[in-house]
Amino acid sequence: AAIPVATRADGSSLAIGDIAAVRDGFAEVDIASRFDGRPAVLVQVFRVGDQNALDLAAAVRDYVAGAQARLPAGVSLTVWNDTSLFLSGRISLLLTNAAQGFFLVFLVLALFLRFKLAWWVSIGIPVSFLGALCFLPLLDVSINMISLFAFILVLGIVVDDAIVVGENIHHHRSLGLGSAEAARRGVREVALPVAVAVMTAVISFLPMMNVPGFMGKIWRVIPVVCIATLLFSLVETQLALPSHLAHEGGLLERVGAWLTRPLRPLLPLWTGLQGACARGLDRFVARIYVPLLDRCLAWRYATFAVFVAAMILTVGLIAGGRLRFTYFPSVEGDIVAADVVLPPGATAAQTADAVGRLEAAAIRLRAELEESAGEPIVDHLLASVGTQPYRGMVGGPGAGATSGSGVGEVMLALVPSERRSMPTHEVQRRWRELVGELPGVSELAYSADIASAGNAVEVRFAGDDLVALGDIAEDLRAELETFTGVYNITDDHRQGKDELVLRLSPAAETLGIGQLDLARQLRQAFYGEEAQRVQRGRDDIKVMVRYPEAERATVGDLDSFRVRADDGRELPLRSVAEVEAGAGYSRISRSDRKRTVTVSASLDPAVANGNEVNARLAADTLPTVLRDHPGTTWSMEGEAREQRESMSGLASGYLLSLLVIYVMIAVSFSSYVQPLIIMGAIPFGIVGAALGHLIMGLDLSILSVCGIVALAGIEVNDSIVLVEFINRARAAGMPIQQALREAGPRRFRPIFLTSATTFIGLLPVIVSGQLSVQAKFLVPMAVSLGFGGVFSTAITLLLVPCAYAVIEDLKGNRPEVRKSGSPEVS
Repeated sequence: AAIPVATRADGSSLAIGDIAAVRDGFAEVDIASRFDGRPAVLVQVFRVGDQNALDLAAAVRDYVAGAQARLPAGVSLTVWNDTSLFLSGRISLLLTNAAQGFFLVFLVLALFLRFKLAWWVSIGIPVSFLGALCFLPLLDVSINMISLFAFILVLGIVVDDAIVVGENIHHHRSLGLGSAEAARRGVREVALPVAVAVMTAVISFLPMMNVPGFMGKIWRVIPVVCIATLLFSLVETQLALPSHLAHEGGLLERVGAWLTRPLRPLLPLWTGLQGACARGLDRFVARIYVPLLDRCLAWRYATFAVFVAAMILTVGLIAGGRLRFTYFPSVEGDIVAADVVLPPGATAAQTADAVGRLEAAAIRLRAELEESAGEPIVDHLLASVGTQPYRGMVGGPGAGATSGSGVGEVMLALVPSERRSMPTHEVQRRWRELVGELPGVSELAYSADIASAGNAVEVRFAGDDLVALGDIAEDLRAELETFTGVYNITDDHRQGKDELVLRLSPAAETLGIGQLDLARQLRQAFYGEEAQRVQRGRDDIKVMVRYPEAERATVGDLDSFRVRADDGRELPLRSVAEVEAGAGYSRISRSDRKRTVTVSASLDPAVANGNEVNARLAADTLPTVLRDHPGTTWSMEGEAREQRESMSGLASGYLLSLLVIYVMIAVSFSSYVQPLIIMGAIPFGIVGAALGHLIMGLDLSILSVCGIVALAGIEVNDSIVLVEFINRARAAGMPIQQALREAGPRRFRPIFLTSATTFIGLLPVIVSGQLSVQAKFLVPMAVSLGFGGVFSTAITLLLVPCAYAVIEDLKGNRPEVRKSGSPEVS
């Protein structure tokens, strides 16, 4: 106010404060919030750079607890929407799953192997994990929910090569060799197939590293962790494990003996249980598996046909929709939000009225839920006018700005999912029913998920005529209203707010007033002109010059507005310009130089499926809607586009990895045909994965597909072990029919244990995912690997010998296999 703007000849000056009212305040925005019915201000705290999210959240909670005592009466601080709780909850759950998986894997190994062998095979798990952890920072991977899940995923796989090596060393010990010699021979015999098996497992994870799209950036962590762990396990298996088994009384062995000292009284009972398991497995091999293998080898073409029929049936179940595909399963959070957008030009009072209706319905919902559950379900309620804090943080369905006088939001914070029986989507559905229709609202979108790959339904129309595009969007919205389970239907075609269009009159030109002069003067008067910026602490303070608020509040103020001409005269606005009322566009979107309008909607996953809805739109609805608009094109965007990009990238990477696996096996076995036998089991893994999803009541998803891709490494591992034994037996002079018949029983134990440990290691995730939303979205990948691994055992033990026999038939070396009932093979 003290800055002079003019100085007279007598020395007196005219300051800003003499000719203008100077007010120090906030920018003129219509923003207001209520937290549990009381006026509130939100402060959002984010992690920056390499800060630890859990430490930051703890620091904020400590500050809130300490600052509360310094606040005046009636003012309180509350931690709201702490997303670090999701991270800490998932980390805790996954660490528990990892501990349970490790114990179960060790238990299975100890039941079927010597205790010392089981101990050393199990020790390889933490050693491999620690080795991988050392390199994760160099690979730009942190300890988070996805990386922890990757460790659990590889928990049962990492012992596969150790089982093969350890079991082969144990076999040589049973033949009477000393510990050192048995270790040397055992590891040398299987060194090549084990190395090839581990490398094929590594290659099978590679396609996940280059999946395009948003989700690919997240899931690349899984193959990085799994590959690092598998490579360390290969080193541990080839060097450390044989050394431990060759030398008695090592340090870790003594530690293990000391830890198990309290359990020594139970040793006879455990030995008896272990013997019973071993005898039971031997009886199963001799009485069930060997006769079945004989029958399958004798009817090898029929056996092959049965497996092919099972795969065709599985593909038919998926293609026919019996087993549905959902690109990314919904991840429920503990927040339910409703975002409202009013037409352009709506006042803050109109928005507050719409938000008030949402808030009133939320209060009724809170009372209803508490009465039905007998305990509070809703912790807090936040209503905001002029801003949408939740959509601004996590992104929400539909389109539109997250701030402005015409937007608002109401958020319900629910108690953690573990403490309530009602799912978040059920709360959202009931809230929608209580709210009903809101008149005068251009968009009303509900959200309950904390992660999304995009709108489940999103169709983009492109053309030259924006009016026609708006009509098409309206027609499609009407059609989507008839779809079951479809809600949050909206589009980004917005009729602009009412506006006044000014055109210069001929008289203005003679006075030297141009269109730019008129526009600049109007903007300076009603919006303001930024004169300068003042630094105040960390903030830049704008100094705006404009009319007082009372002189720029209504349209009538334009009549008193004066336009200054070049000669200094001030003329009434209507004497130099024609003023006409009209409406403009609030948004014009373009893609590839074409104007576009996008229609989007959300789906209730319990009622509708995104792929089915999009397929119906493409086949029936869109051709009908566009029948009278030949120049307009359409494309599927949102989740459909993400799915298209991810699946195509995964498929191309998968085919390349299969080619690399083929070359690696062909070089190792010096054969072009045997890799086809080994890899022939890969397509059948989808049967086990699909069966697992049916048993667990799950839809297939992108994570299921990633699990099927990674499953190829497990199937190849088991097949390599079996085919390698057949080749070695034939090289030693054994007839082909005897080699085929003895390979399965001889390698049954390691193949069975590799599949069992893979399934058992993933079992805690599969079970806990059915009970907790914290791990639910991770379950499909675990189901694909776990159940697919179990089915791969049958594929390896039955189909691979039959495929080997078929190849020999084609070569003219037809193996004659004895019928079942022939003498047992020990």
